[in-house]
Amino acid sequence: MLPLLLAPLETYFTYEMVDDQFTSVIEIDASPADIWAETIEIRNIAPPERQRTFSHDVVGVPKPVDARMEGQGVGAVRQLQWTDGVRFQEVVTAWDENRRLAWDFRFGPDSIPDHVEAHIDVDSSYLKLARGEYVLEPLADGRSRLTLTTHYRIATPINAYCKLWGRIFLNDFHSTVLKVIKTRVESRG
Repeated sequence: MLPLLLAPLETYFTYEMVDDQFTSVIEIDASPADIWAETIEIRNIAPPERQRTFSHDVVGVPKPVDARMEGQGVGAVRQLQWTDGVRFQEVVTAWDENRRLAWDFRFGPDSIPDHVEAHIDVDSSYLKLARGEYVLEPLADGRSRLTLTTHYRIATPINAYCKLWGRIFLNDFHSTVLKVIKTRVESRG
């Protein structure tokens, strides 16, 4: 009962904003130059390309469908589309061809439909997906390491609990996207 009784007072409390990040790494049997095009645009992700995950297939978190780049270099905008009508942008802040692509997330008022965002707002005072980046590194054996990092901020009375769920969701998203990139690049041979 106590949480329910205190819920109306929640708006009067402030919590320290904590910056955090989640990083995933995959090795791909190709050079950074061969991988670059698949990192800047990930078009038309078909359902069979997406791996099954707890977040997407059990919890029902929307799945990535398409990422299209408008322009090149710093200031270019990547348009993202996920299932359930989710649409948002990534504004490029660093473009080092075949090495690094970084962006800031941009969410508009209609980016995430109400039926999807019933409990969590990813661009709010308590949670903010801030920025992300891909880093490509050549390895000695002709393969490459692709690293995907998402930076976010949280400010809640239960930050540790939120971080746990954030890591689960980000791990599932990262592994899905990295697997699509790896499979597409390696299948081109």
